Amino acid sequence: MRSGELERHLRLARARYRRRRDAAVAAFARELPRARVHGAAAGLHLTATFDDIPGLDDVALARAALNHGVALHPLSWHRLRPETPGVVLGYGATGARRVDEGISRLALTARQLRSASAGR
Repeated sequence: MRSGELERHLRLARARYRRRRDAAVAAFARELPRARVHGAAAGLHLTATFDDIPGLDDVALARAALNHGVALHPLSWHRLRPETPGVVLGYGATGARRVDEGISRLALTARQLRSASAGR
């Protein structure tokens, strides 16, 4: 601690995670503008809810996203009662470019699910 190594490490880590968080928030705004992002102020994950996408099944979305290489949790897994569908997306172990790419894939997956359910 006297050498300042810990402080340097923390400063670098904060900057790294801030870039990843900012990339995720920007990607949601660009790719899924109707999603509401929560929890961006702290932690290494975000929660996004889809209030105005009727009939969206967050479990189906998470399953389909995994088929596109994006791992996330459906928000319904973390709730006792059914509420607004959403996802929990961690960004701590993924670089900013891959976070951006993952949210683009998530948006593509959501569009595909919506068009498939509209065709029924």
